[in-house]
Amino acid sequence: MTVGPLDIRVYLFHDQKLLSEYSIRLNLEREGLQRYLYAVAFGYPLLYGVTVVVLSASAGLLAARIGRTTGA
Repeated sequence: MTVGPLDIRVYLFHDQKLLSEYSIRLNLEREGLQRYLYAVAFGYPLLYGVTVVVLSASAGLLAARIGRTTGA
């Protein structure tokens, strides 16, 4: 899954003078966990949405419980 082509420009300056310039076009692609999460989010949006809400609520409840027990 390609994120998109990117035009990269690199400039080399010394004492506020341009010494060199380099340009290249890169194709950025998703890999690993990012690729899997993207596929799930767009392939099964309801499942992804429910999972994210449950994980967020669980993290919030866990943080509240930890904060209560440590007295912070």
